[in-house]
Amino acid sequence: MDRNNISFIGFILIFLLLIMAALAFANTDQITPAVTHAQAEMTVGANTMQVVQKSASFILKMFMGASAAGVAAAVFAEARKAYKAWMRNSQRRRWTHGPNAQWKQQQQLPKLRREDLMLLALSGKLPTESLRPSPRRGSMRVSDDEQEMDLEMPQ
Repeated sequence: MDRNNISFIGFILIFLLLIMAALAFANTDQITPAVTHAQAEMTVGANTMQVVQKSASFILKMFMGASAAGVAAAVFAEARKAYKAWMRNSQRRRWTHGPNAQWKQQQQLPKLRREDLMLLALSGKLPTESLRPSPRRGSMRVSDDEQEMDLEMPQ
């Protein structure tokens, strides 16, 4: 497991633990929140207390929404990684038909460098797939006079 995933899971566990503790505390003692609310309302005023409540509610909703969005983004990222790995593995393994039909990994030929192609051409063993015409970029046309030069080597 990645270190970031472990720290994220730890954050989620601590967050859930805090929520469970707050719910347990709210369900056990019902008189303390009511007394505190009444004292604050008498001290500050009813209108100010409503503004504070609405602000606190908005901040809590934003925090919960951001946490849910973070969890959803993490789940989406992990699902996307798993899907890409699954697709990559499924593309490697293809069905090969024939007398020994089985799942085989397709073998790709190594890409030949220019030097390898030159050596193969000199030895007369040039692969057939490299013989197909390829577009040449920046090649100059040679005139007929230069192509028909007769060069004789002294022996």
